Amino acid sequence: YSNQCSFLNQCAANPVRQVNWYANIDNQYVSAFIDNSIKPVVVIRGQLPKTPATLNGESSFDESQAQLRYWSICQNEYYSQKVTACLYDEQITIQPDGKYLIVTSTEANKPSNVNEVCGIDYISWSEEGDGFALAEGMQNSIHDGLLIVRNMLPVNEFDQTVQNTQVPGDESAVMGEYLPSAQYFTKEEFEALGCDAYLSL
Repeated sequence: YSNQCSFLNQCAANPVRQVNWYANIDNQYVSAFIDNSIKPVVVIRGQLPKTPATLNGESSFDESQAQLRYWSICQNEYYSQKVTACLYDEQITIQPDGKYLIVTSTEANKPSNVNEVCGIDYISWSEEGDGFALAEGMQNSIHDGLLIVRNMLPVNEFDQTVQNTQVPGDESAVMGEYLPSAQYFTKEEFEALGCDAYLSL
């Protein structure tokens, strides 16, 4: 289903969700194609599930308040499958309402207010686009990108997880605010929002 929808635009089927792409018994993913020919800066917002702290070498981790074991978001080249850049749960800047703001763009189009001081996280966009040039006689579509969000091991009866989706198209209904949303900007439009960009959106 994924291949025929992506390559042939035959997306009318409604298959039951199965393990796909990088997924395994512990991990499931949602993904979205993005296109910086629309506008060169893509802004991603959503609610970050609670995860246990493990980054600082803790001898054990506390899952008593956790919703997932681990969460990540990556920018990939679709055809080559190269992972361009990722952020994982403990790297994400959490806004006062528990949500995040992540920008993805090429380095040349990275807005100046996307920085640690302004609390805006960044994922770089591959200069190779979809990476199709790896196939003989083919060319990269440099405007194409692929966002992939991972949910690992839901815990404590966390229902709004990728693992609970059943068929293509039910992601929003199942995941609610934990399904990221994306919005396109020019570099100048996003810079005009200043350091309080999150509050302006």
